[in-house]
Amino acid sequence: MLAKDAVIYWTPNHEKYGHDPLRGQVEVRSVQSLESVARYAYTHGDLDLDWQEADNDKRADMLEENIRVMVVEHGISESAVKHAMAAIEDIDVAPLIHKARS
Repeated sequence: MLAKDAVIYWTPNHEKYGHDPLRGQVEVRSVQSLESVARYAYTHGDLDLDWQEADNDKRADMLEENIRVMVVEHGISESAVKHAMAAIEDIDVAPLIHKARS
């Protein structure tokens, strides 16, 4: 899918999420498939006005910040992030994931 159509959903890998099956998980879906949105702690993407109004360069910047938060602050594995972000076809997320570690 194109970045402009993507919604990123995630739940941090923190103790406060206990045995939540979505703890440490990330998904990327289109806005048309929202059946499980409420189950995730965080979302960002096509549901948000800033994402809708941004060009792809700005979306890449926002995606980089989301990845940094997921990996560094929320303790989600890089492999889980990389796997989910593979759904976005028009932004190369590999360098963004690498930058998140820096």
